Amino acid sequence: MEVLDILDVTVIEPRFKHPTIFDKFDSLLGGEAFIIHNDHDPKPLYYQLLAERGQVFAWDYLESGPQIWQVKIAKKTEAENTETIGQIVAGDYRKAQVFKNRVSTLLRR
Repeated sequence: MEVLDILDVTVIEPRFKHPTIFDKFDSLLGGEAFIIHNDHDPKPLYYQLLAERGQVFAWDYLESGPQIWQVKIAKKTEAENTETIGQIVAGDYRKAQVFKNRVSTLLRR
């Protein structure tokens, strides 16, 4: 059974919560993880982590309220970070237009 560090963010002063979580995440090696323990859904943290670090992490709810939320945050390995063009397009069709326009431009040259 995997033993992970648990970061209890309920005891951290609010203005230090996200910086502390980011520091913990940044200290991980690819494939490592930790758990945050919180008293509310940390979904805003998910979006901030996504915006500031990109899709380099996995986010798994272990417990989803109503009193306690526990989320396992794992840093992906290099191999897990590799997305194919097809996977990118499947996630966001608008990106397909970018690829299509770029290929068209290259073919006209």
